[in-house]
Amino acid sequence: QGGNSSSNNSGGWTDGAPPGEFTLLIEIRPDGDEADVTDIVTVSAKGREPTFQTVLEVEPNSASLQLPGTGGSVLVRARLLASDGSEVASTADGVHGWSAPLHLPQKGGKSKAWLQLGHDPTKLRVQLLITRANSSNKTGGYGGASGWVVGSARATAPERHALRLEFVPETAGAEHTAVVVAEGCAIPGVAQSLFRPTGGTGDVLLPLSCRVRAELRAGDKVWRAVETRLELSKERALQWAQVGKGEQALRIQLRLRQAVHGGVKGIELAAVYVTLPDEAQGVNSESANSEGAVANGNSNGNGNGTAAAIAAGAAVEAKPRAKIEVLN
Repeated sequence: QGGNSSSNNSGGWTDGAPPGEFTLLIEIRPDGDEADVTDIVTVSAKGREPTFQTVLEVEPNSASLQLPGTGGSVLVRARLLASDGSEVASTADGVHGWSAPLHLPQKGGKSKAWLQLGHDPTKLRVQLLITRANSSNKTGGYGGASGWVVGSARATAPERHALRLEFVPETAGAEHTAVVVAEGCAIPGVAQSLFRPTGGTGDVLLPLSCRVRAELRAGDKVWRAVETRLELSKERALQWAQVGKGEQALRIQLRLRQAVHGGVKGIELAAVYVTLPDEAQGVNSESANSEGAVANGNSNGNGNGTAAAIAAGAAVEAKPRAKIEVLN
């Protein structure tokens, strides 16, 4: 259970390792039901965190790998990994993540071509520049007078969504409202997408008794979770709380931990996980439950799924870098 974790470190919001180098893993296999799906060519490229059509350099040991076939179709899928090996995004297209068939130029045609992998703005999109190469000086399991190799890769990160959380104290005048802003990509049909807080000092503790308001913006779409009352204990090392409930509502899971700021012990936000409503189509959609539930911060509560994921290594301990503002 999450409550067994010793996360009482009050480290600053900007603590943690630098983002480091990102790795793009591209898997390519022949098209067709008769194709041997175990016969997959894997190309690796490295570079900085992608934004829009960011160029990643193909590694030398991948630059010589010939693609399956000389003029047929291939299926491709790609994953973007952070420096710690965790998956940041994927093209996740079609069956088992494979793309629709991508056609290679016929023999005797042009010597260069672009392959587009993925079109959904909420997912990773990759463009591959392939070049024709003589098989006599290239490696790989595909023969022929000429073959194709990946010369360059460009990646576009998934669309970024902005989440705003307001922690409004229940006792008027006793504390300030704290606002946490985080960014991520909430994908329809995918539960508990990790959102990364976006900088700040983190020198403000959250009110222990408060009402939480949440708003998620994705382009021109806005989702708001029902206002939720939150009761926290500064004696608990790790706590979970959920804002919003029900399949038709925006749901946000909060991972909170003990912290000490300015000699005062309290609670700070460690991580945020977002799940879109099942019908993530409307603008200004809100939960039908207008009363809001009281969350007690118990680690055995609604955050169990995320806590299990963390225990399994699916979501590593994050040094939060949230932007917290004090509203006068």
